[in-house]
Amino acid sequence: MEQKTALHALKSFADVNQGLLGSIAITPHEKAIDACKFHVEYKELSQNLGDAEGRVSGLYLYYSKQDEIVLYIGIAKDIYTRFLDHIGKGFSFGEDCSFPNFDLIEKYKGWCSNEAQRILTSGDFMVHAIRVEPFNAASLLESFLIYYGDSKGCKPELNVSF
Repeated sequence: MEQKTALHALKSFADVNQGLLGSIAITPHEKAIDACKFHVEYKELSQNLGDAEGRVSGLYLYYSKQDEIVLYIGIAKDIYTRFLDHIGKGFSFGEDCSFPNFDLIEKYKGWCSNEAQRILTSGDFMVHAIRVEPFNAASLLESFLIYYGDSKGCKPELNVSF
């Protein structure tokens, strides 16, 4: 599933179900963050979508820079901390970006294709943050997006526990 398709499906789902689900506010950051520049670009994200402490909570998508295919959909109370948890130890940002200990690869060994492993360890992906209010709705929206991708034959490769 392409990143644009995921965002459109998410917005449509929330709009159509407002009466049933109550008020869910979905605020995607206007631009995705390059994983190799995450530590720098996150400051802008936290200023635009963050709470009083600068934390951004909600959904996040990891997708390939090259073809914009979503690899993973997650939720977090603090997207910055979750990203650091995912990249693990021994990483480097910048032009020679490297995340050799990316935890999703280890967690989903056998499910993660060689291409997805290459994308994640080389930082060749974007991170798109979507603020969700109330936060409790984030898990519903995450499940919807994974199901939506699965029903279209393009479930994010690393969301295997669905």
